[in-house]
Amino acid sequence: MVLLEQAIKQVNRTELSVGLFFIDLDGFKAINDTYGHDCGDELLRQVASRLKKVLRDEDALFRLGDDEFTLIISNFTDDKVVNIVAEKIISTLSKPFDILGQQCQIGSSIGIALYPKHGETIDELIKNSDTAMYDVKKTGKNNYKVYSS
Repeated sequence: MVLLEQAIKQVNRTELSVGLFFIDLDGFKAINDTYGHDCGDELLRQVASRLKKVLRDEDALFRLGDDEFTLIISNFTDDKVVNIVAEKIISTLSKPFDILGQQCQIGSSIGIALYPKHGETIDELIKNSDTAMYDVKKTGKNNYKVYSS
């Protein structure tokens, strides 16, 4: 989370914001269990490739483990930017994947926390974006939520 720390330091000198996204792939486990780990690994590679195509060069995408990714976006003034990014992610990941000859469909549940609005520490941002993501999971998946207390 060094990049998140750097992004926070940078925006502290400006009027800009940082967004932390927690992205969980809906349906990944079933594909991994049904078609095997090679298929699951290829799906993860294709997910990362698709995500990079809808993000800016300065955005930072990381795989946390299994089927979870985190995204740091910074240098924006209008909080609506995170809605646009989340909608692009959901749209691109909702399209079918061709994985080793298998057609696979997944979705994504995304939780978002904004600095400094939803937390002034890295731990608060992580906790709040994770909470928002689990709220999405509880209410139907394949959607996003910006944290609210």
